[in-house]
Amino acid sequence: LNANFTLAIRVTQINRYDPIFSTEVYTWIINEDASLGTAAGRVTAADKDPGLFGSLRYSIESNQNFQINPLTGVVNLTSVLEYSIAKSYSLVVMATDNAGINSRNGFALVVINVHDMNNHAPVFPNTSVEMTVSENFQVGTVFQIVFAEDLDSGDNG
Repeated sequence: LNANFTLAIRVTQINRYDPIFSTEVYTWIINEDASLGTAAGRVTAADKDPGLFGSLRYSIESNQNFQINPLTGVVNLTSVLEYSIAKSYSLVVMATDNAGINSRNGFALVVINVHDMNNHAPVFPNTSVEMTVSENFQVGTVFQIVFAEDLDSGDNG
């Protein structure tokens, strides 16, 4: 007795690899007067899985100052920066492959340092100062010191 039949075997791909970023920590600098939408930088990751399982989407854990393009990994400014309020921002970026419920993730840290610009004018706390100067003072004599405040830092302040 003999029997013949056809057996079809379908091999399905499995998602074996996590996405891996090109570096664990990205460090960028952005001017505090940068326009909304300015690109701060770009993250890149790769996944060794072929096909759909190897294509990635990027996201940032909740952050109100920056957003990421889910396809390109470009991080853009979404709010006005002020160096005197925040000198840097730390973002956790996630790359996720397209494996549905079996998707895998990779993570990187992005540190964005804000470059202080000379955008604050000096302010005199006392708008008027009264003083009496003797006519006997020698030329070059210091008779009053006036203080001003500037919210900029370093040479800009």
